[in-house]
Amino acid sequence: MGSVKRFEATGNISLLSLTRISISLDLADEIRNIFTEVPYQSIEEVIHDREVGTLAFTSDKRAAFEYSDLWLEDGFSVSPFSLPLEKKVY
Repeated sequence: MGSVKRFEATGNISLLSLTRISISLDLADEIRNIFTEVPYQSIEEVIHDREVGTLAFTSDKRAAFEYSDLWLEDGFSVSPFSLPLEKKVY
């Protein structure tokens, strides 16, 4: 029951513990639906039709990403640790 108490106190729970609790409460389908029902068709829907940047592949099949100038003005980092909101190619 440590996971339940931690969840009640902090709002944090591991995926494994959440799954186990869901199964015990006969809510496994609801958890499965989180991962199978796609509420958005594209990232544009998530960011309200704003261009975040450009994603391209190099000749050696590596990905490169650069934020658009408009996104840099008032957007947010889509991945703070690996894609900080800066004018550069990642």
